[in-house]
Amino acid sequence: MPLNALVCLASPGDPLLFGTVVRREPKEMAEALPLVGVSFEAGRGLEQVLAWIGRTLANKVLVQVSTNLLSIRPVLEGLQALPTVPLAEELVYGQAPQRPSYLSAVQLKVVMAQQQLALQLAGRALDPSQTAALERGLGQRVALIQGPPGTCKTFICVMLSQAIVRHSQETILCVCYTNHALDQFLEALLDKGIKDIVRIGG
Repeated sequence: MPLNALVCLASPGDPLLFGTVVRREPKEMAEALPLVGVSFEAGRGLEQVLAWIGRTLANKVLVQVSTNLLSIRPVLEGLQALPTVPLAEELVYGQAPQRPSYLSAVQLKVVMAQQQLALQLAGRALDPSQTAALERGLGQRVALIQGPPGTCKTFICVMLSQAIVRHSQETILCVCYTNHALDQFLEALLDKGIKDIVRIGG
């Protein structure tokens, strides 16, 4: 657990408390009961910690959330400044994904049929898992599509983007871990005739 790491103090039935590592001495960490200094925000969180310490810290776990709070602090502060959190029902409250406003259930079936026909005319086809990924991506506001390299994730995302551009006025934001991945995705969009693109990055 490095200095400035974002950590979470967790206990069953209690709210999560977040803090940062402010003290970490190698000798103290090597003890049978390791000692680490954590700073919590003043207010209700700090009062909760003090109340816990007054009783016992048994059944409580300290979990490292991020290597360095300083690297994600601007993002967290930006989220705190938002008047509302986009997609909060799914991302914050863990509710089942809602249907997007721009595509009804009937339209979803039509779009899926169009995509399958276009693939057949090109001599291609999606396997069942790829079809399910495309359908969930189109039919839900939030969908996680994952898979190892070569499983057509970029191809599915291009199909999703193409359908969204055709059937809505929505703006698409694509964030990639590497410039190479972003360029691959944007080149595939250009090949599909989607040219209204703004690229930001090196």
